[in-house]
Amino acid sequence: MVAGDLDTKRSAMAAHATQIVLPEDAPETFELSNGVPQKLTATEHYRLLRGDLSSGDHS
Repeated sequence: MVAGDLDTKRSAMAAHATQIVLPEDAPETFELSNGVPQKLTATEHYRLLRGDLSSGDHS
C-alpha cells in the first residue's frame, strides 16, 4: 500500500478523459465506461504476482 496525493492522482486521471469520467460535483469518485461511480482515494494497492517480497526477488 502506498499513500499519495489525491489532487495529483485526479490530475493524472484527467489526462485519460476518453477512458475515465471525473465528475465535477463528486471529486471523490470516478467512472469508467460502465458509468458506475467508484471511490477515488490517494492510496494505491499493489499485489505481488511473482517472486518473494521478503527475499527482494521481485522479478
